[in-house]
Amino acid sequence: VGNHTFIVYVEDWDEPGAGVDQFWVELRDKDGNVIASMSIPRAAVDNTIDLAGGNIVVPHGGDG
Repeated sequence: VGNHTFIVYVEDWDEPGAGVDQFWVELRDKDGNVIASMSIPRAAVDNTIDLAGGNIVVPHGGDG
């Protein structure tokens, strides 16, 4: 089924070993209803999941 939307929140702690990268996701169906079985409860910043391995890489803005 298509037309799903999602919101993703990540915390990228830069270099491995500097902190634990974290992840949160909310998935909505075509009518805008949250798909609870595929989503993490809100608030994102309070319910992130620590990555057990690997590293999230988020492009960081430059100086200008």
